[in-house]
Amino acid sequence: MTDAPQRQAVWPAPIWRSLIWLGFLLAWTLALLTPQPVQIADEMLPEGAQFPAAKSLHVVAYFALTVLTGWLCVSRRLRRILLLLPTLHACATEFFQQFVPLRTGSAMDVAIDHIGIVLGLTVSWKWWREVFADPPSLER
Repeated sequence: MTDAPQRQAVWPAPIWRSLIWLGFLLAWTLALLTPQPVQIADEMLPEGAQFPAAKSLHVVAYFALTVLTGWLCVSRRLRRILLLLPTLHACATEFFQQFVPLRTGSAMDVAIDHIGIVLGLTVSWKWWREVFADPPSLER
């Protein structure tokens, strides 16, 4: 046993986890709702590589969003609500892409996004399982 004082975190885990999650959510939303990523892909990638690169990025980003959402330190009730967030985000961004130059909204992209969501749920199941667990019984 040591008498060394324990270091206190500058920010508690719930705050920095929330900041990382919010930063990722904002960055991904911005990337989906601006024309610059399409312009960059057109300039940097060969024509045949643009589609698979874009769709792979969708899967990876929604995988990460789902894992980060499960990683948040929130109540069980809020976790249930947040379980819908990646799906709502995928649908909303595809809808709003219709109004962004060089972008198009696509139901196929929403389906591809859900591949990432399912993979994210699978990998981060330990954080999500309490959402699906039965509430503790009050009877003894």
